[in-house]
Amino acid sequence: VKSILCNCGLAYIWNQQGEQINCNWLKSTLRQILRDQYISEWHHILNNSSKCALYREIKTEFKLEEYLLFMDVDTKVITKFRVCNHNLPIETGRYANIDREDRLCTYCDNCVGDEFHYMMMCNHPTLIAKRPQFCTSFSSYHFFIQYMRDIASDIRIARDVIPFLKEILKVCK
Repeated sequence: VKSILCNCGLAYIWNQQGEQINCNWLKSTLRQILRDQYISEWHHILNNSSKCALYREIKTEFKLEEYLLFMDVDTKVITKFRVCNHNLPIETGRYANIDREDRLCTYCDNCVGDEFHYMMMCNHPTLIAKRPQFCTSFSSYHFFIQYMRDIASDIRIARDVIPFLKEILKVCK
């Protein structure tokens, strides 16, 4: 308890041993300070990690993502794609200590095999055939990031993209 109070800048409370301390104020203040410290550490870790470049782009604030509450949607496939829990070359190459720019798609010439590539540009026959129209209409990275953010809050978009995300994950097994 002493360590927590000291780390929160409230060492004087330990020293006073509870004299004239409003318990409700203390609980509320500690909760807010600890939350702020956690979020600050979360941002620091996220911004200094070489992993999860996509996640860093689309997860800009610390909050529960709405898509996790969609009851009739396979949220696992969205989560796998967002947090790099997949076998795309961008991730598997990391395990083999391959430089990021050398983690290439096995179906295309000199293209980094990341989430953007497989969703928007990959020449694998199955992906070409099943790629939704929205992916071929807008192939910029900026659009891709915005679309990945939209998936998290719009159940219609999530429903439309999940079958394609499953195909990508199958192709890269």
